[in-house]
Amino acid sequence: MQPKGLKMASEILIQRTDYIEKLKNWLGQTDLVKIVTGVRRCGKSKLLELFQWDLLRNKTTTENHIISINLEDPEQTKKIG
Repeated sequence: MQPKGLKMASEILIQRTDYIEKLKNWLGQTDLVKIVTGVRRCGKSKLLELFQWDLLRNKTTTENHIISINLEDPEQTKKIG
């Protein structure tokens, strides 16, 4: 089963298990902003897609609790102002 907002089945992605586990350690901690950093095109967005997929696959959350905005998409940026 593939969540409707994610394109995982059509893409080949390297599984980043260690990074996903590190992100999971921060689940439930709402008093801090979590930031993923890295050089351009190193896979930050793909890592977050994998994390979303993992959360949905393990039923940690539901799709309506995930907000994903692509600021490079003119239609999405127009909707958010």
